[in-house]
Amino acid sequence: MSSEGEAKILSYGDVVLHEDDLQLLNNGGWLNDRLLSFAADYISSELPQEKKRKMAILSPPLTEMAKNIDDRHAIASIFAELDLPNKEFVFFMLNDNADPTRANGGSHWTLLVYVRECDRFVHFNSSPCVSLNEHFAQRVAKNVGVAIGTLKREVEMGPCPAQHNGYDCGIFVIEFLRCIVERENLSSVQLLSAEKISSKRKNWFGLICQLSANDASSSMITPVFWISQDEEFLHIRIRAPHANIAELELDYGEFLFYFSCAPYFLRLHFKHLVEEYAFGRGTASYDSDSEFMVRVAKKKKGEHFEGLDLITELLRPSETISAREKVIEVEGDEEEEDGDCDGSEYLTEQTIQDVDSGIENSRSLATLYGYGFAWRRTGVLEPLQSEIGRLVDLEDSEGVSIEDRRNACFEFDKEHFDSERYLADSLQPEQELLDVISAASQCSFILTESNREFLKELPKKKLLKLSDEENHQVALSLIDILYAYAYELRVNDGEMSCEAGWTCSKLSPSFSFLCRWQNPKQVGQ
Repeated sequence: MSSEGEAKILSYGDVVLHEDDLQLLNNGGWLNDRLLSFAADYISSELPQEKKRKMAILSPPLTEMAKNIDDRHAIASIFAELDLPNKEFVFFMLNDNADPTRANGGSHWTLLVYVRECDRFVHFNSSPCVSLNEHFAQRVAKNVGVAIGTLKREVEMGPCPAQHNGYDCGIFVIEFLRCIVERENLSSVQLLSAEKISSKRKNWFGLICQLSANDASSSMITPVFWISQDEEFLHIRIRAPHANIAELELDYGEFLFYFSCAPYFLRLHFKHLVEEYAFGRGTASYDSDSEFMVRVAKKKKGEHFEGLDLITELLRPSETISAREKVIEVEGDEEEEDGDCDGSEYLTEQTIQDVDSGIENSRSLATLYGYGFAWRRTGVLEPLQSEIGRLVDLEDSEGVSIEDRRNACFEFDKEHFDSERYLADSLQPEQELLDVISAASQCSFILTESNREFLKELPKKKLLKLSDEENHQVALSLIDILYAYAYELRVNDGEMSCEAGWTCSKLSPSFSFLCRWQNPKQVGQ
C-alpha cells in the first residue's frame, strides 16, 4: 500500500520498506506482504548454514504463486532453484486473498508448514475461526506436491495460541515461523503466549529502524519541516517520529543548516546569512510529539528571509556565485587542471533527482510551432501520436502554428457543442448537479503535512531563462489549467478521480490544443 511518494526506510534483500509500512507495526495495523517478506528474508539470513540447507521459507509472493498456479509441474519448474525436495522444512506464508489480480487483498495470514520427517502439512491459524484459510492451505498442499516431492495432500491443524484482536495475524505468523525455525519442533508453537507475540511488534519496529540506520545502501529520510521567523530568529520545526536521539547532529552557519538524526537527514540552503552554531545564541529541543524545535539566529537582525515556504528550493543548493565566465568545453583536455575546492563536493543529494535529458529543438521552429513549457519543444508529440491517441485534440500538433491554434480550438468547440444538453442542464438541472454547484469549497491555502511530504521530494529543475513576455504567457496558461483542476475537484467532492488527467487535458486548451494566450480575456473566451 506504499505510495511512490513515501520515504524509503530500508532496502533489505529483495524487499523495500517505506515509512507507511513501518507505521503498520507502530500503530497496530494489519501487516502487509512487504513486512512479512522482510521478516522471512531476515529470519532466513540469520540462520546458520546447517539450517539454511534444510529449510526453505516461501515469502507471500511465492506462496501466492503456489496457491494460484494449478499446474503442479509448472510450479516445480518455477521453484526448482529452491531445491525443495531436499528440504526438511518448507514454510508458506499464506493469505486469504481470493483474487490474484487484486494487490494488497485478503484479511488474514496463516502459516503452512511441510515437515519431511513425518511427511505431512501442518496449518497454523491464530484466528478463533479455525476454518479461515483452510481451503487455501489445502490448495497449496495440492499444488506444490511435485515441487516438494511428496504425494501427501491432507492438511492437519497445528495447535497454537489465538490472537485477541482482528489485526495481529501477521505478527503471529512471523513469530510462529521464528519459533519453529529456532527449535525445529512444531509443538513448541503452542507454548508461546498471545500477549508476548503481540508485544513483538515493538521488537520488529526497532529492528527495522536499526537496520535502516546501519544500512549504507539505504537513503536517509528527509523529514517534514516547517520554518517561521521573527526579527531575530528562524524557528525550524522538524517532524522525526522514528529518530534515534542519541545520534543527533546539528550544525548551521552562513547559508547552511544541517540536521542529522538516524534515520533522518536534513540540509537547508538559505539565501541570507545565519549565525554560526558555535556562537551559542540558538537553541534546540525535542518534544513528546516526536518533533525537534530549533531556533537559529539571523546574522543581521531584522532581515527578512524570503521563500521559507519554497520547500524544494530550500532543500537544493543554489548555484555557486562566481565571477568566472561560463565555458563550454568542446573537447576534453588531456590533463585536467586542479580547481579550487568550493565545498560543493561534500553536498550529497537528499533525494534522487529525475532530471529530464531534454530534447534539442530548433529555436526558430519552436517560435512558430512549439509546445510544452514556454512553447520550447517540437518533434515530440508526432512520434507518440499512436500512444497518446486523442489526449491532444489538435489534429496536426507539428504543422499548425501557435497563432492558428486558438481558432482551431474555437472551431472544434463550436462543432462539438451540444445545445440541447446545455439547455437541459441550464433549465432543468439534476439535483446532483445542484448539489455540486452549491457545495462549499474545501480548498485550503495552508500547506498540510502531506503537501510538505510531496514538495520535499520534488526535484529542482533548471529552466531556460524566459523573457517577460514568455513569463506572462506561461502565467496565462495557468488560468485554464487551474480551471480544469477546480472543475475536477468540484464535481468529485474535493477529490481527484482516476480520470482526472483526461478531464483536465480536455478542459484546458493549453493541453488539448497547445494554445498560447496574449491576455486574460482570450483565456475566458
